[in-house]
Amino acid sequence: MDLKELAMLKMGDPPPRGSMFPPRLVNKQGVKKRFVGNASFSGFAGMSCRDGKKPIIGLINGHAHGGGFEMALNFDLTLASPNATFRAADCQHGLAALAGAYPRLCRIADLQRTMDLSLTARRPSAAEAEEWGIVLRVIPEEELLREGLKMARAIASLSPHAIFVAREAVRNSLNYGVNESIRDMRLKHLDSILEGKALGEGLSNRIGLKTKKSSAKL
Repeated sequence: MDLKELAMLKMGDPPPRGSMFPPRLVNKQGVKKRFVGNASFSGFAGMSCRDGKKPIIGLINGHAHGGGFEMALNFDLTLASPNATFRAADCQHGLAALAGAYPRLCRIADLQRTMDLSLTARRPSAAEAEEWGIVLRVIPEEELLREGLKMARAIASLSPHAIFVAREAVRNSLNYGVNESIRDMRLKHLDSILEGKALGEGLSNRIGLKTKKSSAKL
């Protein structure tokens, strides 16, 4: 896998705000269109409701508020500097975070913490976000990009197909029970994993026959 197979997003000032996108759009004929029922809507900046296949690493070095907070909750891996702050600011502006923030935060943290942030618009610090599992690690600002690239290279050195399947399996756990998720992933991917070229390469590397980067492609 090449680094171009991954996406990294660095967030900082000015604070990304979900209210940049109005709840209605107007087409060229002046007819208002609503987002309701639009299955392709991927949320703020195309990220807060994104599914996709490729891992997203988020580097947060500033304010992740409103839509920016929803994006942060949907990253696959998130690193933050001590400068990072988080806020579910929607209720401050007469809005509600309906692009996934509430259920994701409730699963990541818990009900009381989600209610706290959602109903009071309180800003937890980066250290608090790390403690709650909103971010993986808090890293000094000057090391943030280097650590993000290091993580990306580690992922990129592995089989793309295995990475995509593993990511989907982990994300399935947010939506399904354990047994249901296992059945779904086995039906969809077990054959392709067991019959794939990457498995043979991985086993050869393990026993020391060769140590080259995976050549598997989608």
